[in-house]
Amino acid sequence: MHHDILLDRFAKRASPTAGHPATFAAAVIIILVWATSGPLFGFSSTWQLVINTSTTIITFLIVFLIQNTQNRDGAAMQLKRDELIRTRDSEELLYLLPWDATVDGREYFHSEVLLVCVHGPILE
Repeated sequence: MHHDILLDRFAKRASPTAGHPATFAAAVIIILVWATSGPLFGFSSTWQLVINTSTTIITFLIVFLIQNTQNRDGAAMQLKRDELIRTRDSEELLYLLPWDATVDGREYFHSEVLLVCVHGPILE
């Protein structure tokens, strides 16, 4: 569970940076520097291995970052839809979570929405 929280925190901070235009520009500059350094290193196997290894590692990590972001977005969207369906005749929307709610928060609100859907609204 602790690892889920760490991954969520990391993904929330890294996602805006990974998708920023400056990050794209930096990647293009790195590739241009690498490409222009080819003659200096004689287009050696090591020179090629540097870019291949770097891009493979970055791609591997970005896949998990994207998946985490999509999982959070999907869970938040599902909860919002459930709440809209449940309260279609009501003006009160209680469980509209922000997309960056914690895993525990999403699970708690999901269970609350399910209880209300099964047993009806709880009037206090």
